[in-house]
Amino acid sequence: MDPTKEEKLNISVERRSHQMKKELIISLALYLSFFIWWYFSGYFLYEHYPKQAMKPILGLPAWFFLSSVIGYILFALITIFTVRKLFKDFSLNQPLGESQSSLNSEEEISRQNEIEGGGQYE
Repeated sequence: MDPTKEEKLNISVERRSHQMKKELIISLALYLSFFIWWYFSGYFLYEHYPKQAMKPILGLPAWFFLSSVIGYILFALITIFTVRKLFKDFSLNQPLGESQSSLNSEEEISRQNEIEGGGQYE
């Protein structure tokens, strides 16, 4: 049986925490990979290859085209694929297993006002 979208959004605090840490690590790895690509193709290729071998691509220097144009397109596609396959959609506002509908109920609001000693707004 396929879980509904609401059931997918309602996950435990531990699973949410684990998923957020996993997404953070993936995001940092993607950024670091992009930076390494950019640095290597921008600086290393420019310094270590003969200028005659680095012919212009579409009117741009090859090192610039590889680092800024190809790198951006490549990592944009990798990021889209990664987000679709590895990231999960879940509610960040839902506390400790309560359902979303109970959060906004009038009973909860009135109980909270009584506890805090507040009454109706004037």
